Amino acid sequence: MQKTIFLVEDNEQYAEVIRLHLEQAGHKIHIAHDGETALQSVGGIKPDIIFLDVMLPGIDGITICAKLKGDPDLKAIPVVMLTGRTAVKDVDEALRAGAEDYISKLDDIETIWAQIDEKIERYA
Repeated sequence: MQKTIFLVEDNEQYAEVIRLHLEQAGHKIHIAHDGETALQSVGGIKPDIIFLDVMLPGIDGITICAKLKGDPDLKAIPVVMLTGRTAVKDVDEALRAGAEDYISKLDDIETIWAQIDEKIERYA
């Protein structure tokens, strides 16, 4: 079943790899490359799930997650962090901000794809 996915990722090449994978799986994907654009766009997209990087230009992913979870119209959208920041304190901070889950970009791409697919099935 097609899902609408919002990917917030500043690395355009990485975002393209994820986009191709998700489109091949039959999903509709929207991408923002910075925090401000993400916050301005998400309400109009109303995605089934958001994959959100932590380190972004402008507004960081943790702040974005907290803002989304504080908005009555957006708080039900599942947020999964997709980031290279994997220290326990970073994961804890994201979960405290309201993220449902956390995926490490440091894993191999096949593992990342499997995790993304699992998160879509579980949360979206």
